[in-house]
Amino acid sequence: MLKIKDDVNLKILEEKFDFKYKENVVLPHNSCFSWEDYIEVKGCTKSAQISIRAFDEREIWVHGCGMSLDKLYDLIQAGLVEKVER
Repeated sequence: MLKIKDDVNLKILEEKFDFKYKENVVLPHNSCFSWEDYIEVKGCTKSAQISIRAFDEREIWVHGCGMSLDKLYDLIQAGLVEKVER
């Protein structure tokens, strides 16, 4: 499992990596920092998304195409990510 390191202030995700905080008022533990992008390929829209649940061990969820892997690479290069065993 990949996660954002515990000592990282999650606001840096908004400031430097274009993540947006999405608060879930009903279930606060499902609030997350999310990055999304879309690309149009031959009339088909593909999405790329990375989400990090702020209140759930900071686990990183990656969905979609290569753009999300590029963003994950940026997070790794910045030293914000660690691999942990479940």
